[in-house]
Amino acid sequence: MAMKTLLLNPPKHLRGIYVCREENGIGEVDCDFLPSNIYLAAAYLREMGKDVDALDAETSIVSFDGYDVVVVWICILHSFYEDIQLLKGAKEEGKRTVMVLNDAHEGLEMEAMQRFDFIDASIRLWEREVALGRLLSSWEEDEYPNFPGVIYRKDGKLVDTGRMPYLPDVEHLPSYSGILSEVPLKRYGAAAITTGRGCPMPHSFCLYSRTGLRRRKIDDVVAEIEAVSSVGRVMIMDPSMPTTAQWRDALCDQLIARKIRVSWRTDAKLQQCNAGTLKKLKAAGCDSIMLAVETLDADVKGKVKGGTSHQRLKTGIENIRRAGMVPIPVFL
Repeated sequence: MAMKTLLLNPPKHLRGIYVCREENGIGEVDCDFLPSNIYLAAAYLREMGKDVDALDAETSIVSFDGYDVVVVWICILHSFYEDIQLLKGAKEEGKRTVMVLNDAHEGLEMEAMQRFDFIDASIRLWEREVALGRLLSSWEEDEYPNFPGVIYRKDGKLVDTGRMPYLPDVEHLPSYSGILSEVPLKRYGAAAITTGRGCPMPHSFCLYSRTGLRRRKIDDVVAEIEAVSSVGRVMIMDPSMPTTAQWRDALCDQLIARKIRVSWRTDAKLQQCNAGTLKKLKAAGCDSIMLAVETLDADVKGKVKGGTSHQRLKTGIENIRRAGMVPIPVFL
């Protein structure tokens, strides 16, 4: 039986802060920004033939009328308990409920489902759009999931199928630029754009370490950036976008050639903050770089399998400033 599904991003403004629920997101941001993950999922599911709506909510008063399934993106920082109230409300109205955590550290999904029985299923890393699509298909066939990437309830017990293996790329995620015609872009101060996923670094503390660099199709990314150009500012959601040099340069070349006027921020590693790379990024509209600094403590470096020196960090910051961009060091 075909089902109608609502993909829901809860209200972002909470207690004086704005909350990010993007995969690998940082939790708190400085403005109301257009999310990426729910629209990527909507575009992918629509290509599968699913009847799906995506809503970036401004208020917690949301109507579930007409929907069979409600999928809510949840922030593990700042707003977790407020966010899950939407799942509780949907369950009370007889809907099937699905939770997607923005940064699902090992065990959090299972713990949440153990504590809150109004959550019917949780989508695990990786390739969440694929797992969600398969989950909806199994429910439409009145079957239990028989694939990795989901935790679900069966006969009063929780079944964890494990993580879905990550794919070599994320080119299966189509552009959602067409969906943005349904969205009031004037509301937003910035827009998130997902260029890819994965990180090659070996950090022992990070869930995303050694997950492989997976990139989307450049044409799809450029179409989304062009669609949100009226917003004026883009936050690239990708822990290692500049690492894939050929892909990075091709993206920058397209933005330059098509004269897409938008300012954007990306994450980068210190070793990528050389004059040539920074010049290319700047020419394509990049105006700030978020530097992930694992530690400056020599004793900690070996334990976390990552770190840098004061001098190397200083040099990287100076290179970014010299290129005309703003460095944003983030100490992990």
